[in-house]
Amino acid sequence: MPTVYHSTSNPSTLPSKRTLAKAKYSQAETDGIWAAYNSWEKKTKDTVDFKKIYVDMAGDLVAGIMLSQLLFWFQPNREGSKKTRYYRTSNKHDIVIKTRAEWWDECRLSAKQVDRATAILVKRGIIEDFTTQRRTGRSKAYHLNYPGFYRAWLQLITDAEYDAVIDSLASKEDDDDDPFEK
Repeated sequence: MPTVYHSTSNPSTLPSKRTLAKAKYSQAETDGIWAAYNSWEKKTKDTVDFKKIYVDMAGDLVAGIMLSQLLFWFQPNREGSKKTRYYRTSNKHDIVIKTRAEWWDECRLSAKQVDRATAILVKRGIIEDFTTQRRTGRSKAYHLNYPGFYRAWLQLITDAEYDAVIDSLASKEDDDDDPFEK
């Protein structure tokens, strides 16, 4: 008779992961494993924040995921500082530098997917890319082409969403204390 594992079971009484991977499960065992999975799902930080509009902007699911990650890196951190590196050229671009291995680690994009998604985003005018040399080898550098990004974004958001953003920015300006007014 199989051991029964309930969602309230003590996790230390569950069999090893290897044993569970090879087994056929009773309903009670399935319930216990499902409870363990749900607990892991709630606690894991291994996620990618993804907005559907990025797929619409890119015209492709994988390119939308790549755009989502690039936008994450171009946004300021919690302290308001830039996460991007500064590339000193005559244009002084903010850039994100990523190897193919880093793309895989962050959002599971293969080398072929990275190349294809980059080509799509460049063709749509949302990003610019170039190859750079790092101590660890050659990497791709990505620059957000702000006018192209704005064009793609503004074409897709609704008038109500745009008005809400403008209202939010206006109220934020009203709340700021201007030290020069005193």
